[in-house]
Parts: sequence; C-alpha cells; structure tokens
Amino acid sequence: SGPAIPAWAEVSDIQKTEAKRLGIPVAFENQFGMRFVLIPAGTFLMGGPQLETRRDEADTTQHEVTLTKPYYLQTTEVTNGQYRRFKNDHDSGAYLKQVLNGDRQPVVQVGWNDARAFTAWLSQQDGSRSYRLPTEAEWEYGARAGTTTRYFFGDAEADLARYGNLADKNAPLPYALKDLDDGQGVSAPVGSYRPNAWGLYDTVGNVGEWVADWYGPFPSGRVRDPVGPASGEHRVLRGGSWEGKPEHVRSASRNRDLPDFRYYGFGFRVLVPAAP
Repeated sequence: SGPAIPAWAEVSDIQKTEAKRLGIPVAFENQFGMRFVLIPAGTFLMGGPQLETRRDEADTTQHEVTLTKPYYLQTTEVTNGQYRRFKNDHDSGAYLKQVLNGDRQPVVQVGWNDARAFTAWLSQQDGSRSYRLPTEAEWEYGARAGTTTRYFFGDAEADLARYGNLADKNAPLPYALKDLDDGQGVSAPVGSYRPNAWGLYDTVGNVGEWVADWYGPFPSGRVRDPVGPASGEHRVLRGGSWEGKPEHVRSASRNRDLPDFRYYGFGFRVLVPAAP
C-alpha cells in the first residue's frame, strides 16, 4: 500500500509505482507549505527538433538524456510568502501598477544567487532534507512529464491560456497576444492553471525559473545526469514568463542571464533529492 497520497497531489501511475518501489512518499508538504511530487528516474529527449515552428534559439539541440536518480520537484514556483520566511523585507514590486508582491504570487526580483541562498537556508531550517535548484535536465524532464510535444499538453498555441500564464491580451506589452486570454495581466497566484501529468504547475509561463546550470550549448550525443558546463558567464532560466510569447514557453525553450540579475519576470522552484 505505501504512504498515503496527499489530497492535493496530482500524480500519475508511474510516480505511484516509483514511490512504492522505493518505499518513499509520492508527494509531501514541508513546514513552509511548499509541496513536492516525486519525479521518477528515466530517459527522455531534451531540447527541441529543428522542425519545431517559430523556434528562435539556436542552442536547443535535441539529445538523449538519462536521469538515473528520482527526485522531488516543487509543484509550483516559490511564492513571495515562502521567500519572505527567509527574507522578510523582500518586495517583488509591481509592473505598470499591477502588483507582483502578493503572498501567493511567485517571488520575482531575485537573482540566481538569491535563489541559491534560499535553498541553503531552507536546507538548514529543515534539517532532515537537502534543497537545491534543479539542473536544467531535471527541470525539462519534469516539465515534459513524458511528452515530446512543444508544450506538455500538445502543440496547439490556442490551448496555452488553459495551461499557463504568458503574454496575452491583458499584458501591457508590444507583443501581447490579442487572441489569447489567460485571465492575468502579470504573474498569477501559483497553481492557477492546469498541471501537467506529473502534478507540476506553471512550467508554462508565469515566471522564468532559474536552474542550477551555467549556460552553454547542448551536447549532441547521449548523456547521463548532466549538470551543464563547469563554468560560464550566465545561468540558465526555464519555463518562460507572464510576458513571454508562445515560442518562449515551450518545454525546450531556454533563456539565460547574469547570476546576480534581478527582474520582474524571474523566479525559481526547488528540488529535493529522493532517497536512496
């Protein structure tokens, strides 16, 4: 039977099977109200095919990645409320008088270094668990949830508004999409849209998410447990944001910036390694 599945957890049979095999929970919530689901080990195609339409990055070479260890990934991005347990005076600000600072909105105006400091603090506070940023491969594998399409729900841009928060008709931006309405002008409270098959929310838009890796070109061959380049200038961001166009919120889409750069469209989610 194994541990009970929390009522909030949206998990698939493959996750339940992995949890049972390992004798660990398929999902848990920590003392700060952060929820996590188990992501099983596995192999997937990372990156985007050359034929993926309107693809504007030159560095998403499709390649086979094997992740040999299961892990827990936060179901949503870290919220302002959660981040303020670490830094109580943090202010995510506003964009054109639209508030970004609500307790349930994702924390923004945090650089990669801030995100890393939060995970170190969280590990210290928890005592029983270790927290870190996901690698770029761990992030994409979780976001895809077994899919090979442009988005985890398929290829159709017309369906985006049900699954994510991106530049729509409400967005005060020059490339706002007049035919999409996701109900938000800026960042949405986390978990406002439909999750993927593995119970992860907001992997499509809302805010770009810092991941662990330095930015560099993808390898062309098969790799196991990749961690990115050993050094670099920029850190990688994944998932697009509330100001992103459809091509910027694909499962394969990559962004990058300096590790200390803070922006109203950048946040993060965290990972907990699974035993053993």
